[in-house]
Amino acid sequence: MFEKKFNIEVQTLQPLREFLAQLKEEGSQPQLIDFHYEFNENEDGTHDCQFIVFSPFNEVAKEKKNPLRIRFQISEPNEDFKNVFNYDAILPRKNEFSKIVTPGIWDRKQAILYSNIAKGVENEFIGHTRTSPLPNPKYYKLTGFNREFWIDMFSTHDHNCPVFLPPDGKDCLYIEAQLLNSTIAVL
Repeated sequence: MFEKKFNIEVQTLQPLREFLAQLKEEGSQPQLIDFHYEFNENEDGTHDCQFIVFSPFNEVAKEKKNPLRIRFQISEPNEDFKNVFNYDAILPRKNEFSKIVTPGIWDRKQAILYSNIAKGVENEFIGHTRTSPLPNPKYYKLTGFNREFWIDMFSTHDHNCPVFLPPDGKDCLYIEAQLLNSTIAVL
């Protein structure tokens, strides 16, 4: 998914090699490019998952006052990239050497599900998302004349961070349900 293109002449690459050799002698071997998910609390108390692309090498080069650094640029992103990484919400950067931060994304891990169909269960918890079906189904009884219900999804890493599915419809949540018309209590 991520690609770093190096179209550099060998003469231009020599100072970089020398700098990397110097860092190695000092016991430091920073990665050129790294990325991770980060969970943050916003000013309004809500939580957010961000995807961050950065270079530990840039921090070392800046500290050592070396002009060799990695520039980050996203050129011609396709629609899948825009949807998955919330491209339109990328936070402004100070310069081309600073990290790329995309807020409001899903970390692609399991999600915790809450719903009003689980009345009487602690915190209205109905389970976790899975890629395979549960061996034992869970039974919930809709009370009254509920014709609508809601489901909230939250990250398993930060239980206060909501999961936002990309708007392209390629990621979705399926719930298998069997509705029974019964007045008999089921245990």
